[in-house]
Amino acid sequence: MECPGCQVPISETALACHACRRLVHAVQLDELAKRATALGQSAERAAERDIWEQCIALLPPDTVQRRTIEARIAEINFAIQAEVLHAEKTKPGIAWRKGAWGIGPILLLLLTKGKVLLLGLTNLGTLLSMTASIGVYWTMFGWAFALGSIVSIYIHEMGHVVALRKYGVAASAPMFVPGLGAFV
Repeated sequence: MECPGCQVPISETALACHACRRLVHAVQLDELAKRATALGQSAERAAERDIWEQCIALLPPDTVQRRTIEARIAEINFAIQAEVLHAEKTKPGIAWRKGAWGIGPILLLLLTKGKVLLLGLTNLGTLLSMTASIGVYWTMFGWAFALGSIVSIYIHEMGHVVALRKYGVAASAPMFVPGLGAFV
């Protein structure tokens, strides 16, 4: 076999001419590259990757072209993995399961400490002061912050009530001070 560029005899398995460094399969590589590029523009990633892998087999290991194609294959593999992950995340029926994880801790809290939390809400003074605090925080920061803050403070203060009663100290339900917090 002869090099198409300089007509020097080369081995049948050679990928490049040892004399002029011309790629033996340059015409075939050019055709494959055009096909792969067209597939890349049409977002057919797997087919594009397959063609680029065919090109790698026709290139010597120490060439810039080979390293460039290997980098492109890595980009395609990353894009395919990202598409698969996105498809898994958006599968119907999975979204409700992710939302259910947020309900779990709330249910656990209600089942284990629910009666203590409900006992504090039976006090009219607690309910009125809690409502006033929610109103103050709502006007300043919005309803989500107001509700989250007051619920957090209430749970915290009920922890004080439980701890004090455990040591024999008489403790009342929490009283909220709008804009400041609460006390037992």
